Amino acid sequence: MGVALPIQRSTRRPDGAPRHEAPGERAAASDNRGRDARRTADTVEKAAECLARALSEELRHHPPDFIGFRTTARRCGHALVDVLTNLDRWSQGTTGLASPSDPEDRFVRWFIDEVVGDSGLLVDALARRAARRTAERLLEMSPAVRDAVASGDTSDVVLPDAVFCELYQLFFADLVEEFFRAVIFAKLVTVAPVLPLVDPADLVSRATTRVVARVVSPCAERKRNPSKPLTAIARDLADHIVERLLNPAEEAA
Repeated sequence: MGVALPIQRSTRRPDGAPRHEAPGERAAASDNRGRDARRTADTVEKAAECLARALSEELRHHPPDFIGFRTTARRCGHALVDVLTNLDRWSQGTTGLASPSDPEDRFVRWFIDEVVGDSGLLVDALARRAARRTAERLLEMSPAVRDAVASGDTSDVVLPDAVFCELYQLFFADLVEEFFRAVIFAKLVTVAPVLPLVDPADLVSRATTRVVARVVSPCAERKRNPSKPLTAIARDLADHIVERLLNPAEEAA
């Protein structure tokens, strides 16, 4: 479906000389520019919504394309829960690793390997990038973890529930964004009303924001089921994370 672009008014006369506007004309031109900017912004938002919906259509009509992503998201989701609730394993498992001398770099590498592994598949490469940002964010968010990593002993580290939930959401948000950019956008851009003057990266970012908004926080889910352990809730969510992320019908469920 085509999208009408705002028409820019010329600032020159037909003979090529500069066109001088009266104060009233300048005010009208300013109003027009404001309306054009709003119209363009609205069009970009509609384009982003169209792209997000096209992704869901792709999921419904070509499910085999997503099998690797579903499997990886589920596997990494469970591994992420295990790592975030057992950070003491870093202290126990780093001996003998051929890794950087900086302890934070070693921790990030260990975190990535534990959450994702390295099969050489594209989807695992995307997941490793998401895991890296999650590990780096963990070090930024938690001085206790940062100090423990620096000392080489994380045996007494326990993450607050709020930090656990934020990192859980961050990982899946980054994972779907990586997948969206690397695999889906190139196929779907032709069916979305992409504007010539719009940065494609911005369009993908806006569409991804809509998709990522469907990620359910384990902490929010626990409010509906307070008797269930947070880790069990997080694992259950990981089992259906792709459907929640990519299928709008799941959002309302």
